[in-house]
Amino acid sequence: MTLTARQQEIKTNFIRVRGAWSDTWEGVLRLDPEFLAAYLELSAVPWRKNHLDDKVKEFIYIAIDAATTHLYEPGLRIHIRNALKYGATKEEIMEVYQLTSVLGMHTCTMGVPVLIDELAKAGQPVLDLPECIKKKRNTIEHSNTATRTRRVDPGPDHGWNRCCGG
Repeated sequence: MTLTARQQEIKTNFIRVRGAWSDTWEGVLRLDPEFLAAYLELSAVPWRKNHLDDKVKEFIYIAIDAATTHLYEPGLRIHIRNALKYGATKEEIMEVYQLTSVLGMHTCTMGVPVLIDELAKAGQPVLDLPECIKKKRNTIEHSNTATRTRRVDPGPDHGWNRCCGG
């Protein structure tokens, strides 16, 4: 289905302002382009005011996407890539997870495997991973692909405490 001129304008502006696009936004664009345009205006305010460094803004997005109340893996991947592009280190991103984990340990159980994947893609692989992390990465990659967030509920005995001291 071809986009209207207005839809294409909104999409182009969204990519210019936010630096990324996903299939989720495509659906919103087609259903209600003016809503997406309004959302873009609101979400772009911090980028126009620019009081925080870009890396810090990405840290906040990482915290939101990794929070147990959100657990939005596609957004998490986008914002980790952006943070790395702005010079973030794996230690800084882990500190974001540590701060966010006070909401619940799933911040780390979902976020750490995503960070490891994105570090590898950025040419910064983490070597000698415990077997439980390797399994968790595989679980996240292949779990519940029908859902928007690809949430993973590892259950009460998911091995994180035994493996990673969490």
